[in-house]
Amino acid sequence: ATEEDLVVAKQKKAALAEHDKLLRKFRYADALDRSLASQRPEVVFAVVEEIRARGGLDLALRGLRDDINTLISFMAKHIRDPRYSKDAIAISTMLLGADGAEILQTDDPMDPNVAHGLEVLRERTKEEVDACE
Repeated sequence: ATEEDLVVAKQKKAALAEHDKLLRKFRYADALDRSLASQRPEVVFAVVEEIRARGGLDLALRGLRDDINTLISFMAKHIRDPRYSKDAIAISTMLLGADGAEILQTDDPMDPNVAHGLEVLRERTKEEVDACE
């Protein structure tokens, strides 16, 4: 190329985040787990919304069986934030309702941490729903 030639720099593609790669492979539980590991609510709720839009939220929650306490704690922490309360209430309702009983059902007795987390989540969900009414 000569001095007068215009050289266009090649643009790099933005790398997909790990949770996005997992979503593309329909590995919803792994994507949710990876987003929870980030501890960034905007990421977690974006992943939840994408999984819900694809109709795989119950599947993702079932796949989180071992890490369900992380999700419960996260929802309890962020349910009062107006930016995320709608999604947090929806997920909390699933976890606390009939779907949650099926999701949390195992042969082992319930972990006391999970039981306590569910109780805290139940109280905060009720407070938030009451405040919205």
